[in-house]
Amino acid sequence: MNNERSTPLQGVSLWQAVWGLLALTLAYLLAYCDRTIVTILVGPFKQDLGFSDSQVGLLIGFSFAIFYSVAGLPLGRITDRFNRRNLIIAGILTWSAATAACGLVNRLPGLFVARVCVGAGEACLVPAALSMIADYFGPRGRSKAVALFVCGAPLGQGMAYLLGGALLTRFAQLGVPQPLAGLTRFPWQCIFLLLGMLGLLAVVLLSLIREPPRLRPDAAHDPGQRNDSLKALMAHHRPLLLGLILGPAIMSIAFYALLAWGPTMMSRRFGWTAADIALWFPPLGILSGLLGPWLAAWLGTRLTRSGRPDGLLRAVVHLGLMAGPAAIIALTTPIAAIAVALMFVTTGLMIAVITVPQVAIQYIMPGQVRGQVTALFVFCANIIGFGLGPNIVAAVTDYGFRQDARLNLSLAIVCTVALLLGGTLTLLRLPHYRRYVTARGCEI
Repeated sequence: MNNERSTPLQGVSLWQAVWGLLALTLAYLLAYCDRTIVTILVGPFKQDLGFSDSQVGLLIGFSFAIFYSVAGLPLGRITDRFNRRNLIIAGILTWSAATAACGLVNRLPGLFVARVCVGAGEACLVPAALSMIADYFGPRGRSKAVALFVCGAPLGQGMAYLLGGALLTRFAQLGVPQPLAGLTRFPWQCIFLLLGMLGLLAVVLLSLIREPPRLRPDAAHDPGQRNDSLKALMAHHRPLLLGLILGPAIMSIAFYALLAWGPTMMSRRFGWTAADIALWFPPLGILSGLLGPWLAAWLGTRLTRSGRPDGLLRAVVHLGLMAGPAAIIALTTPIAAIAVALMFVTTGLMIAVITVPQVAIQYIMPGQVRGQVTALFVFCANIIGFGLGPNIVAAVTDYGFRQDARLNLSLAIVCTVALLLGGTLTLLRLPHYRRYVTARGCEI
């Protein structure tokens, strides 16, 4: 493999690699838009269907996140065995049909099942897409390619806020468009139908890209890779996986805690209204989401190419060290502008923390287990970060301080502890990562 090339010498041209990357990034953008759109429909759900906050919470979080995380594990193994492009196309058709189905039902059980199918359909995308990107691009271009793909998430979230809000207002004023009048009862249902149709665009574009040949290093150099199962990898390199997956997943608690409770904290502490939050949070969130992946790619590769074989994983520790003080100042300062600015500095750094392991996996894992390891990381980050982070903050506020006004202190404690624990675990596993990378001769 030539370090100076952005694509490996395996019959895939640079143009084909770039086209594939753009198509995969668009798919990720649409996926994130479909998963996020329900967050702006809380009001219509409650008004038109009479849902409680708990019922809406089921549709936003549990129905999607749990099944998205669990389905990713077997789909990761399928990713490593079968055609990845076709798997992604099947996933897009599944989650697009399920998103459209959300516009055809108006009861909680039907919406819950549809959201479960959205999660199950999207579960194949990240493992399969990152595996393809790793085979499209060589060492010089891989980290930047992964960073661009990850940028699809904040762009999709921004699209959900902007497009969803605009369509909701338009449909509420003008009513349901005539072609859809016979299918829907409420204006917000049209949004689901339109987003489901957009998925067909991604299917068309993906049908035009090429499945790259898999990179399969010689297993004789590493006995842990003679079996192409995740079980064999865990048996031989468990300390490596603890630092690469579990450490950053624990650190992600801080990210999901801020994501869930940041707006409420600004409201309780500084009296921000919904209009204030709508004005500042979407653009700052998109900005931090776009900068985070590029910071991860730049810092990880810079540390590695400066002579540190463990540079990618070391970047996780450095980013955590920067995020901790930023979070503490954001959550304790009496000045609202500083609080919101540093909150998004923290989330940008945390997005970089979550991105680095995904970049590292594409460099150091062979093709026969890459999808499974990526799926395992996504599973841990979702279960630990998204599943525990917001709930731990609520528990500290309710049962520790017993005062809603102390939410900022609960957030500060949870973020600090998560960053310390996860960062320490990753730091202690750096020697294992260094030995693994050196023994395999991984090029970064």
